[in-house]
Amino acid sequence: MWKLLSLALVAFGCGVSAESTNFASSPVFIPAFYLNNNPEVVQAGYTSPTQARDHWMRKGMQGGLQGTAAFHSRQYLQRYPDLAAKFGQNYTAAVEHYLTKGKTQGLLGYVEGGYEGRYTISQGSLFISASTRVGGAVDSVVFDNTEFINAWDHGRELQVAMTMLPNGECFNPTEGGGRDDQRGAATTTKIQSISSQNGMLSTTVLPAFWLKPGDKETQDTGSNCTAGSPALNTQDVYPYPFSKNITFGCPGADSDPCFTYSLSVVVGGSIPKYTTIQVEGPTGYHTGEFNTTKSLDVTTGALVDFDTSKPLVFSTWCLQHAFGIWAPPGQDPDYSPSYASMHFVQGQNFADATQKWSVVWRTKAVSEDSLPMTLNYKVYICVGTQIDAAKCTMKLFEHHNKTY
Repeated sequence: MWKLLSLALVAFGCGVSAESTNFASSPVFIPAFYLNNNPEVVQAGYTSPTQARDHWMRKGMQGGLQGTAAFHSRQYLQRYPDLAAKFGQNYTAAVEHYLTKGKTQGLLGYVEGGYEGRYTISQGSLFISASTRVGGAVDSVVFDNTEFINAWDHGRELQVAMTMLPNGECFNPTEGGGRDDQRGAATTTKIQSISSQNGMLSTTVLPAFWLKPGDKETQDTGSNCTAGSPALNTQDVYPYPFSKNITFGCPGADSDPCFTYSLSVVVGGSIPKYTTIQVEGPTGYHTGEFNTTKSLDVTTGALVDFDTSKPLVFSTWCLQHAFGIWAPPGQDPDYSPSYASMHFVQGQNFADATQKWSVVWRTKAVSEDSLPMTLNYKVYICVGTQIDAAKCTMKLFEHHNKTY
């Protein structure tokens, strides 16, 4: 059996995957997604890519666990009743069918409209998936059979967060959930609605505050929120909604892999004294190999050293997988959008290693009489190699300039 289910090389983002009959190949199994989506596997002591693959081959595949957002044996069988009638609960047979026949026939490995808390949309080889486990935040973007997103805990993902400067994390509504949610199966965030239909992923949530009332900050995140400072919120959940719509396609780059991230944040309620509303919309936490940050000089089309004022190109060390991120100006009356990037030291657990970028929106403080107030933003994200993502982002900029 082990010879039949040959364990060939699996692509972790920069390698090459052997496809044939490899039951642990990247169309059905990606170690980072597997460990992040199935925290019980990590709790059982499986923490490396090799260990994750071993668990998948010995237990996970036959148990119907999901190995990538792009494919799930249980969803595959539910989507195609003829296959369910043939294979029953033989999930290994379902994986084999997809690898040897289904994929080349254009069959999809997920259920549209949601399945057991997971909501996925796709276009070509680009898959975007959100989970109720993390408050409807996007916890997987797969392109070219490579996982882009780190979903180790509820504070990562591709999501939206808000702070009221200088209060830092002491008043910090966070879409994915609160600090105490850690790696759990549930989130403090309250999901109002979530759907995935016709290439659109939509959510509306009441986000969790990062800190619960009575909790204390562990690091310096603002002049009014230093290590040891108490939470300034008096509730677990922010009582105003965050909403998003994610759709495929971006104006000016119709033939490129690209998606539009539209978000809406309502500012309201009792807010501690502040000077600036800051929205990270969105912020993306990637797997550890996304450690190369460049900016796009839109006057020349060249990639340059990171600059907070220029569109961002965020890629793996081998430059084969990247996001190109651009937020058109003029969406906020007070400030132009800026970009942030953070690189974290990789720990012993590869699935925990992460790198981060953000589109940062800032709005001046308003009077209480002006609240509640809705902030709407739109961000375009190109996907591909570093070069392709940069070219796509440049197309977006040029189209915007011609149009506006």
